[in-house]
Amino acid sequence: RRLLQQLEVAKCSKATPGKSPAKAPAPTGDAVTFELYWRPEQDQFAQTAKIAELEKRLAQLEATVRCEPDSQNPLLVGLKGTSLVETVQVLQAKVNILDVAVLDQVEARLQSVLGKVNEIAKHKATVQDADTQSKV
Repeated sequence: RRLLQQLEVAKCSKATPGKSPAKAPAPTGDAVTFELYWRPEQDQFAQTAKIAELEKRLAQLEATVRCEPDSQNPLLVGLKGTSLVETVQVLQAKVNILDVAVLDQVEARLQSVLGKVNEIAKHKATVQDADTQSKV
């Protein structure tokens, strides 16, 4: 209860700057008095420190995700110089490609391409054989 009274006194002193606040009644021997000190600049400083710490951690994460120019890692293709959010989006797109339905489509396309490559190889072999026969 006394703490609330003291807070009221503190509010009154802020509301009327330059005037001395009325003193709270003196505490008795078995009472405890709390004093509360608060400075807005400390709160702002703490918030600025938190933001700086978060920016530092974000920079470390971005540095970790970025690839070196000579890197041969296929997962890092297209990620050079991007922000962490863009990197996460690219990696998420690559993970989405691994969906079963998408993989079935990719497999069908690869089988089609493989069949065409085999046809071209056979045709090339027959053309080379015909060419060697004509030279003999």
